[in-house]
Amino acid sequence: MTVSRAGHDAFWCCLALALLLATAQPAARAELLFVPCEAAGVQVAALSAKDRANACAGARDALGFFAAAGLPRTEPIAIEVVPWLPEAAAGTAVGCYVYSQRRAFVLSYAAFARRGRWFQVPIDRNAHRSIVVHEVAHHLTACNDGWPDSSWHGKEYVAFVVMFATMDPALRERILRAVPGTGFESAGHITPLALAFDPQGFAADAYRHYLKPGNGDAFVRSVVEGRALTD
Repeated sequence: MTVSRAGHDAFWCCLALALLLATAQPAARAELLFVPCEAAGVQVAALSAKDRANACAGARDALGFFAAAGLPRTEPIAIEVVPWLPEAAAGTAVGCYVYSQRRAFVLSYAAFARRGRWFQVPIDRNAHRSIVVHEVAHHLTACNDGWPDSSWHGKEYVAFVVMFATMDPALRERILRAVPGTGFESAGHITPLALAFDPQGFAADAYRHYLKPGNGDAFVRSVVEGRALTD
């Protein structure tokens, strides 16, 4: 699917994380100051020190996964933790990556917690950190020159795999119990239709597919490098 640059931002702004009830968004968003994290090249803007620390931890988790998978970072990372998301985001989204700005946006923990549940389980700080991981994974893949712009399902496959792989084990176990499945049998089953029809099931089964023999980091690299899950 081909869209304009403005439409591209709206379309790719983390639609697969739009899993919860919509909330009203104020018309304007206050400008926040960016503060560096301990991880080099990562900066976070947040009103809450706890939110900033959580975002730095999520970025560190995502960077660790990509480094272990042999996928180097090529650009600095900027994360905004905000009470509401940019207008380009779906009304039900909890996180968003705007490709033209190379910037990740994540709801503040207070705003996220008001949603009550995420992936059918109660929300906690570990869940909030996992949202950051998801959005940073979008950033890290977006900066790869081989990434095919039209591969919505490929982008989300990688972001969900990284999110689940770095997730608090107890939280991951609760989510996988709440969203049962056996994992995609083959790459041919990982489709835009599967993502659009059941985002939660797609997310959990992407991780289960990643765990199967012969997939793992090698398959993630093939997706990021544009050799798998292209349109």
